[in-house]
Amino acid sequence: MSLNSKSLFEFGPYRLDTAERSLWRDGQRVPLTLKAIDTLIVLVEGGGRLVEKDELLKAVWPDTFVEESNLAVQVSLLRKTFSEDGYIETVPRRGYRFAAAVTRVETAVPVEAPAPVKAVTEQPPLQSRRRLLIGGAAGIAGGAGLVWFFAARQRSRPLFRSVAVLPFQILQPNAGDEPLGLGLTDAVITRLGRINKCIVRPTSAVRQFDQAVRDPVAAGAKFGVEAVLDASIQSAGDRLRINASLIRVNNGRHLWTETFDIRRADLFTLEDEIAARFARSLFGEPVAAARYQPKPEAYQLYTFGRYHRNRWTTAGERKAIEYFEQAVAIDPGYAAAYAMMADSWALMGYLLGMPPREAYPRADAAARKALSLDDRSAEAHHAAAVVRLFFDWKFSEAEHHLRRALDLDPNNPDSLQVFGVLRTVQGKNAEGIGSLRRVLEIDPTSHWRHVGMSFQYACGGRIEEAIEESKKAHELDPSVVVPLFDLFNLHMVLGRYREAVDWYLRIQNRPSSAGAANAAAMKEKFEKEGIEGFLKARIERSLEQTRSGARNPLIMAQSYTFLGKHDEAMDWLEKAVEQRLSGVPLVLRHPMYAPLRTHPRFQEVFRPVAKGL
Repeated sequence: MSLNSKSLFEFGPYRLDTAERSLWRDGQRVPLTLKAIDTLIVLVEGGGRLVEKDELLKAVWPDTFVEESNLAVQVSLLRKTFSEDGYIETVPRRGYRFAAAVTRVETAVPVEAPAPVKAVTEQPPLQSRRRLLIGGAAGIAGGAGLVWFFAARQRSRPLFRSVAVLPFQILQPNAGDEPLGLGLTDAVITRLGRINKCIVRPTSAVRQFDQAVRDPVAAGAKFGVEAVLDASIQSAGDRLRINASLIRVNNGRHLWTETFDIRRADLFTLEDEIAARFARSLFGEPVAAARYQPKPEAYQLYTFGRYHRNRWTTAGERKAIEYFEQAVAIDPGYAAAYAMMADSWALMGYLLGMPPREAYPRADAAARKALSLDDRSAEAHHAAAVVRLFFDWKFSEAEHHLRRALDLDPNNPDSLQVFGVLRTVQGKNAEGIGSLRRVLEIDPTSHWRHVGMSFQYACGGRIEEAIEESKKAHELDPSVVVPLFDLFNLHMVLGRYREAVDWYLRIQNRPSSAGAANAAAMKEKFEKEGIEGFLKARIERSLEQTRSGARNPLIMAQSYTFLGKHDEAMDWLEKAVEQRLSGVPLVLRHPMYAPLRTHPRFQEVFRPVAKGL
């Protein structure tokens, strides 16, 4: 028997475990991000002395350059957690001091010394296969699999820094099985992402590989990850067989392969098992089991809803909501289904053009219901934050919900991106940029993430960098119009009118657009009358669309602003505020609206928005 020593620090009602990197209060673990825990450890071990910012940055983010704003975020999170005044003192322009009375407790924990084993880190395909029978049958583990497990337990760091879970392939599907693969994949990705020990590519990135013929290694290389989880599902009546493999990308070797034989009714248990096996292999520790086990029929409807949710289309979200509603009708206590329903309604409101007064109240109602059932639902906190930010304009409440969502799911790119928008709206652009940098680490191949970074750079006055991000977004998905509109607006801000018009004409000349004739007319206007003639023609066309109910008032405000007709622009901004359009808070910071922010009417029109700051 050997002894491992670890340090415990006690202050007030709290106990800090430095070995486990955990904080406890009255026997309950306090939910904090690992970086917040690391920051707290450095401060507490400082013994009441001033800890300089540079020392903290080097200790918490070794060998990595990060901005001071990241440190400020962690300290703010700790202060909100403790709530008591005086725990953490700020020494202006220098650093922080932990001022609470601290008691150090040394404990000796007996640990059985393991018998010498040969660490197995790579195996040829199928060498360590084991079959796990869920729902009564015991799993039979091979010797190599046990060696893998104990070797993993001894690792202090994850085996990989980045992984991708490819969509589970449905082999010979039954009717209606199509959504099962991606829906289950999405659930597993969400569970793994919350472990916060390595980057897990989001479902929106991997869904493009939902096809019968694919190369997992090539997919991993495309995503820039070190390993992929590849799985297939075979169905036979009420039973399913899932074959899953963890594959190293740089050499194609299978690190483990397992087969799960289950009944359809045990799908939820399968999610737990796959997440647990994956976590043990990568991190040497288990993943927490789900807190609530839904009824089998409700869970299958829930996975189908997640499949449609990830399409990011109006039709997809409506279908997803139908499935989530069916799930909660069967299982009224199913908080996760309410949470995803809230998320879908919120997405409809702030990205997919549904009238805000129709979408956001429904999102809010579903989020409130989810949180009443489970206040640890990251999705519900995210949806509630979206409503507070884009509809209610209650920015402090939005921040509360987003910080809670990120405590529970630190690697969620959607929450990180919305948090970045919030901080920039609040005048904290450096934090907004930092949040989007983290988003791009997690999801670098999504056009939407680069659109988000373009917005951040633009609000910080870094227009050239914003243009480069919008170009990246366009290259990643040329069919999406948002980057093209951004490129038009950004070049207009810089006064590069010919380049701006060129980008605008690309919108009209897209293969899916019916605007080729309009593009020719707009180009002629520009050549003959310059940018003023072009903008007047655009306004006239927009007015025609507005009369048919197809145009956003913010587009009209932009055109009138560029034309220098600020009174007319304010008229349209007032309409946008009255309609509570999702883009209204962005007007406070985006440079294309800068001329309007000094207009005599701006303060009055935007008083309902600005009072939330």
